[in-house]
Amino acid sequence: MQYMMEFIAHSDYCMRLLMAISVGSITVMVAKIAEFRKIGRELRALDRITGLDQTGQLPEGIIKKVFGEIAAYDNGSSREPFIQTKLGVLDGKLMERVTILGLIATLAPMIGLIGTFIGVFHVFEGVSSLGLTDPKTVAHGIKEVLLDTVGGLVVAIPAMVAYKSFEVHASKVSLAVEEKLYRLLGNVDSRTQGEKP
Repeated sequence: MQYMMEFIAHSDYCMRLLMAISVGSITVMVAKIAEFRKIGRELRALDRITGLDQTGQLPEGIIKKVFGEIAAYDNGSSREPFIQTKLGVLDGKLMERVTILGLIATLAPMIGLIGTFIGVFHVFEGVSSLGLTDPKTVAHGIKEVLLDTVGGLVVAIPAMVAYKSFEVHASKVSLAVEEKLYRLLGNVDSRTQGEKP
């Protein structure tokens, strides 16, 4: 712990910024994992209902809200545009905050690169003022350069992996929800046709 505190105290501004960004990135990842677990429970509950009129039996969440709004929609005309709008809302909710991870994955290496330039500048500044007589000055600057470069990549790589993983998972969830919705709508249509004389 003491080593970590010393590391933070002796870090440059770019490294401190990367540390803060990494905490934000981990927070978003944990929140999205929890959200997708909750949505997974909602998806499993969808298999237990046979019609949109049973939407109230679903656990509280975005799927229950969207399905409830679709079930309550009665405009007399086709509700297909309304369904597509609501599915679009669901897609937006699934990708909420995920784009932050994509932004972090893009910006973190650039912040590391800025730190690299600052470190190289310090190396040249030390060499110009002290000459090459003190290797510690050069070594300190090179250490700063390497830490900032690696720091940017260490933050960016997990953020990019999480971003792509969440993107693929959101797409799968979206397709599953759409398939289950149209299955339930098909059950409603077949029951309605069966009631006609």
